[in-house]
Amino acid sequence: MYKKGVELSHTHLKLRGGDGQTYDVAIDNVFASGYQPHSKKVPEPLNTIEVGDKVQACGIPFKGGIHWVHNNCGDRPTRSDPDGWLKIVRADGSTGPNLESSEKYCRLWPRR
Repeated sequence: MYKKGVELSHTHLKLRGGDGQTYDVAIDNVFASGYQPHSKKVPEPLNTIEVGDKVQACGIPFKGGIHWVHNNCGDRPTRSDPDGWLKIVRADGSTGPNLESSEKYCRLWPRR
């Protein structure tokens, strides 16, 4: 899907939750800092996620997964427009930065 000429592609992760279930995480590539239009590669820093990494995600749940795990371009967070994130959990339990914090393409969506 395209919006104003920019492809709105996704990277999908299959994560095993603490409950043993597998969940789909739909990640909007345009919110990753290394997103390059017309590229089929997983953008940086999403390409740094490795098998076995613990990940923390905040977004909108759907049956079998979660999406909108990205910032909301400064809009006031709501249930349907949260200020989401995707972070790697370090060995010491702390979290890294939001991998979905780029605002480069926020111009594609009108501000509220």
